[in-house]
Amino acid sequence: MPNSRRLQHTEYSGATGLSLSKSRSSQYLSQITIHRGIPFEIKIPNEVTAKTLKDAENGNDLHEVDSVDASFQELDS
Repeated sequence: MPNSRRLQHTEYSGATGLSLSKSRSSQYLSQITIHRGIPFEIKIPNEVTAKTLKDAENGNDLHEVDSVDASFQELDS
């Protein structure tokens, strides 16, 4: 979480008497109740995805662009 966001959250949660960690725990537990389980899907990656993640972690086969705009231009072409 960015520092500015953390400070803002601390300010708000301080007014309610909740610490950042208690607030996160409370939100997470609320989502578990609402969804009747973990509020996100957990999957084991297939072989291709696992290799791609490993390559990215090691800096292999990465595609670099100079800017976000350049990235969008490539996607549009």
